[in-house]
Amino acid sequence: MKPDRIDGDTLHFEVSNADFDQLSIQIEEAISFLQRYKTDLEVLMALPGVSGVLDFAVANRHLPAQFGRLSPELVCRAGKAGLGLELSLYSIQEGEGAEA
Repeated sequence: MKPDRIDGDTLHFEVSNADFDQLSIQIEEAISFLQRYKTDLEVLMALPGVSGVLDFAVANRHLPAQFGRLSPELVCRAGKAGLGLELSLYSIQEGEGAEA
């Protein structure tokens, strides 16, 4: 398990290569990451001052409402590992390619 980058006390890991419009695939791949690195993540998140978040990149198509459901399994596994969850909305125009 190697971080993509380190910002202060926050480690950043790439857990999915899915596109902005593939939240369900991002979630599946995040669950696999949490299963695979469960023990390592629990040790890291237990260190003083260390924080972590699973950030899901999602296309924002400027709609009146936009929804993305995070599965109970993802929420449970992330919480047990000491990780928060967030959605990052990126402005994407209709028809524009969306790569995460």
